[in-house]
Amino acid sequence: MDSSSLDNEQASPFSNRIDLALKLKGVPNKYSEEDLANKSVDLLNYNPVHKKVPVLVHNGNSIAESLVILEYIDEAWNNRPFLPQDPYLRALARFWCKTFDDELMARPHDPEDASAPPHFLTAKTMTTARSRGGGGASAP
Repeated sequence: MDSSSLDNEQASPFSNRIDLALKLKGVPNKYSEEDLANKSVDLLNYNPVHKKVPVLVHNGNSIAESLVILEYIDEAWNNRPFLPQDPYLRALARFWCKTFDDELMARPHDPEDASAPPHFLTAKTMTTARSRGGGGASAP
């Protein structure tokens, strides 16, 4: 029998994406809220390298890092795949996920700083990148 649990922190967008992925796949799981100021022994054991959430524990094996966990969920529960079958479209989706994490999640936008443009991706930006056949998007 498959068993899964998710060590999580409610305010974390990285943890929320895993929670949503498990729900989309219909995977029941045991949810564990983590106090990141006072990390549990379980979290330190499940993710000894980075010591952060999210961590998915499936059948006793722990998987860390949200994008890695998403790929694992998609492969372990292959009903309703997240990614398209076409290799190019899969690569493009992975590119945008990595770009979102690297560029947007790493640098919060300061609405008070008029010189710093907001960092966000729109459907138009993604469509423009796809129609040009590239992974890099220019400003809309």
